[in-house]
Amino acid sequence: MTYRERVLRSIKREAPNSLVVESSISPATWKRYKEELIPVIEGMPNDFTSIPIPEDFNKMPVGYNLNEIHEDTWGCVWHCGVAGMQGIIKYHPLQDGYDALKVPDPHTTSDLLVWNQGEFESFLSDCIRDNRFIMCGGERLWERVHFLRGFEKAMLDLAYGSQEIKDLIYKVADYNIESIKKFTSYTEVDCIVFQDDWGEQNRLMVSPEMWREHFFDSYCKVFQSVKEAGKYVYFHSDGYILPIVGDIIEAGADIINLQSGCHSNADIYDVCHKKVCVSVDIDRQHFMPYGTSDDLKKHISDIYYDLKGIEGGVWVKMDVYPDVPISNIVAMQELFAELRADG
Repeated sequence: MTYRERVLRSIKREAPNSLVVESSISPATWKRYKEELIPVIEGMPNDFTSIPIPEDFNKMPVGYNLNEIHEDTWGCVWHCGVAGMQGIIKYHPLQDGYDALKVPDPHTTSDLLVWNQGEFESFLSDCIRDNRFIMCGGERLWERVHFLRGFEKAMLDLAYGSQEIKDLIYKVADYNIESIKKFTSYTEVDCIVFQDDWGEQNRLMVSPEMWREHFFDSYCKVFQSVKEAGKYVYFHSDGYILPIVGDIIEAGADIINLQSGCHSNADIYDVCHKKVCVSVDIDRQHFMPYGTSDDLKKHISDIYYDLKGIEGGVWVKMDVYPDVPISNIVAMQELFAELRADG
């Protein structure tokens, strides 16, 4: 199977299929390991893009330089406290009121940065050459709302049911619908990725009822615009999201990426079986940074074999940060090869 065929079989829940792998390496990880990481990464499976090897391990993307202050396209001001890692917001444009909202041009921006069509088309060309399944970044909904307002004030506004935050949610959703046209206009693009962290360690940030009241309709609109363009919808959320997985599926998600450390494999199976393709984050809190190589391999094997019967190839997502020993990165590379052969 080609990379793209493997992923499509998984989404369509067709047999035979095999393990689908999403791999990413943070700039901070490259900064720590440098050349030592290259031979490992060159052999690391990834069904979506080849993992780029930096020309300069100390050169960071915009917003990822130590103590850098960076203003994103919506006017949120970020501070980077660790070189190679995304920072935190120090200024929320709507912290003193909603009148300060300035929605950027959705055709010239992409999430935090200015849209670079040339870079995107170069990425697209590489993916087509390698017969990859092509996923492109959509925008945030809930995260953009609290980025703008500030988390505490956004939560209070939801609790009080303010009309201002309802209007803001609709405006961000409308922006998202326009923004993704930059990607859906390309016939080669397969899927649009959305990310919104909705979970704490063991519960949702809001009640399921509040989530449905304020956000369900907007997700439906955004996801439907992707479906109308003939693309798949991928939805990522960190934290415990079990009570709203059914709603996310109903809204139109084709793939849901969720965390293994916050959900049991049995729970994931129960809510997703025969309904949606599942991408499971390999545990970044415990097993990847602190487990032995054998512990980590067992953790990933358990995910694969517990969910293999979910009707569709299981996806695992490996996000490597600098606290992960290189021996554990090697262990994942070895195990992925074994499990893909099993499929």
